[in-house]
Amino acid sequence: MVSVTLFYQQYNLRVGKTTERNSFNFSTTYWDNDYEDINHSDWKLGINITNSLQLTNWLHFDTGVYLKYGKEKNQSYDLFDPGFSVMPYDPLVNADGSYFVAPSQSDKSRRDLVDQYGLYSEDLVPMDELNYALNTTKTFETRAYAKLKFDLTSWLNYNVMFQYETSDSDYESLGEKESNFMRKRINDFTSKSPNGSSLVYNLPNGDSFHTLKNSKHSYNFRQQLSLDKTFDEKHNLVWILGQEVRHSLINFDENTVYGYDPELKTWQNYNMKDLAYFSGLLGSAQLDQNSIASSRELLNRFVSFYSNASYTYDDKYVLSGSIRWDRSNLWGTNSKYQNKPFMVSRGKLEYL
Repeated sequence: MVSVTLFYQQYNLRVGKTTERNSFNFSTTYWDNDYEDINHSDWKLGINITNSLQLTNWLHFDTGVYLKYGKEKNQSYDLFDPGFSVMPYDPLVNADGSYFVAPSQSDKSRRDLVDQYGLYSEDLVPMDELNYALNTTKTFETRAYAKLKFDLTSWLNYNVMFQYETSDSDYESLGEKESNFMRKRINDFTSKSPNGSSLVYNLPNGDSFHTLKNSKHSYNFRQQLSLDKTFDEKHNLVWILGQEVRHSLINFDENTVYGYDPELKTWQNYNMKDLAYFSGLLGSAQLDQNSIASSRELLNRFVSFYSNASYTYDDKYVLSGSIRWDRSNLWGTNSKYQNKPFMVSRGKLEYL
């Protein structure tokens, strides 16, 4: 069996209560999905809580929290890109019940060397590959916010808001040494012993274990003063003045170990420097730093001040303008280039 029937499940629950001054809502959703590929499924749980409270006639307070946790299981091998030439309706299982074996797609010289030195076969068995190098991804997301609104007068109010978000994912993949990819990789870094009597596996002869951790933390702070007033039924003035601060930090940490024992969770050491530029039985090979471990960080900061104003006379004539000043590391590390002032003015004439 290489595929299953799609089966999607979703369950929802919502609870709420509203009074004259307060409104509370709780909702949760659970997803459980089986996809077409036999080893592809996931489940997720989301929880959302919000509350809106009128503290006084002039002060309103909103707050909320959202949480989402999930786990996905997937396969690495794709039957639509099998790694060998195939025609529609070619069988993957022979008439006697044995699995179809696709011959190595490497050039003849490599195939001859594999046979000559007794290296691992590089033939490919699609039905076996479906169950190799399975990966899992765990995700956890959070979002929390709080907002205050001060009604200073009927035509003037002040809003302040803060929001904090996190998003973390942990990816793991076990590469069994029986998989086609690992057999080829081990062969690439195999040589003969000094006396030529045995094979030397310079890359540990075993499974590999690959992990990728992705972590994002960000916050957003904004405050704004808003005015909307009409004078003598003909003059209307709308004006806002605000500030916004945004901060986002993303970390990536990737690591691959070889000679991994999934039961003991241990792995073997090897000389990484020797494998950076290696010459073995099958020729030259390279295991670069990114195939072993990498770590990187992405940091974005953004500060903005803005103001918009418009004047309308008799609902016919409109004059408006805006000004904005931004500062961000997105435009470079030199402070000379981090400031971006922006100003716009415009007029509009309407005949009713």
